[in-house]
Amino acid sequence: MISNTLLITGVNEGGILENSFVERIPIILNETEKMCRANDLDAKQTMHMRLLAEELICMLPQLLSYGTGTFWIESDYLKFEFHMKVKPDRVIEFERKNTGQGAMEKNLSKRSMLRRICAAVDNAVNYNKARRADYGRQWSLASYVNELKKTDRRTNEDAWDELEKSIIANLATNVTIDAHDDDVEVVLRKDFY
Repeated sequence: MISNTLLITGVNEGGILENSFVERIPIILNETEKMCRANDLDAKQTMHMRLLAEELICMLPQLLSYGTGTFWIESDYLKFEFHMKVKPDRVIEFERKNTGQGAMEKNLSKRSMLRRICAAVDNAVNYNKARRADYGRQWSLASYVNELKKTDRRTNEDAWDELEKSIIANLATNVTIDAHDDDVEVVLRKDFY
């Protein structure tokens, strides 16, 4: 089952949210709840899906700073995927974002999983635009967590702290970011089984 596909715009080049973006937020949440009802999810499962949708909404200004995006949800029995695909029409230098100039810098704490995911999106966009080897083409939350588990907790205390406090890391089955063709796609997966 696939939800309605929404075209999402609304962040201008100055990083300012426009009304068209704000108007999409309740539509995204309504689509999420419709998918929950259509798949007979219970109250707790529905709450988890809504929390994940809200976390994705927090990332949208960062994603949309590159261009127009599309959003949809797919389900296969008790497996769900939130999809956000952006076709970048401009590149915002990663270095500029790290200095506090980016749209999301004001909204995300310095240590958060959302910031880490947004940095992976930056890398994917830069990969697509420059095809440079020093930027990443793919990123996966599951791979990141597996690599983190191989490290000493004391030497990576900040990374462990952000992981433990993250709604996405605790509720999502996985998050993947993939640069392919001219698009960058974020897929947030949640499996209930």
